[in-house]
Amino acid sequence: MPVPSGATDTAETSTAETGDAAVAARWCGGRLGPDRLAAIFGSALGLLAENGYDRLTLDAVAARARASKATLYRRWASKAELVVDAIATIAPSPDVPDTGSLRGDLQLVCGMMTGIGESRAKVMRGLATALHHHPDLMRVFEERFVRTRECAFKTVFARAAARGEIPAERDLELVLVLVPALVFHRLLLTSKPADAAYVHRILDEVVLPLATAPVAGAGAAAHD
Repeated sequence: MPVPSGATDTAETSTAETGDAAVAARWCGGRLGPDRLAAIFGSALGLLAENGYDRLTLDAVAARARASKATLYRRWASKAELVVDAIATIAPSPDVPDTGSLRGDLQLVCGMMTGIGESRAKVMRGLATALHHHPDLMRVFEERFVRTRECAFKTVFARAAARGEIPAERDLELVLVLVPALVFHRLLLTSKPADAAYVHRILDEVVLPLATAPVAGAGAAAHD
């Protein structure tokens, strides 16, 4: 079972692996082994899918997982932290590959977004509904989930820029959100699968053409 990712407030120099390693070390130093974590996270995800975030409580998770409430409260200061760590087990941080090409790297990084079945999609819908109503959940989600995954994409695009595959002037902040945005749009708002074929279409028809296209006005600015 993948260990959920943690994140620090340091910026883009942090890697997804660093965040995962920090959280893994924290858990391994305690009393919760992989089986107990799997039971707790599975219970949290099940309750999130069945009842939604608002009705989910740490007490309910403890009861379903047959875990001590004190154990949960020692590990997670809030249900937001527990839920985000549980979500990370179904969408783990990708390793940052180095295949030598932008397309090859993106294919591997985006592999984490495929194979999300209906049960997992239901969990993600429950999370998406709650995010904008609970600032504490949004903050934890950004810190522990979004930043570590953005870091993988930023590293891939930065390497591509260094190799000359994409213009140095390209606004990477816009490009790197395209894949997750389109995947989650399909996952949350349609009944169609966000499978590998769909992700490859996004890469070949949207992301790569945009990332590698000349930047409008960049040449004129350089001559000035």
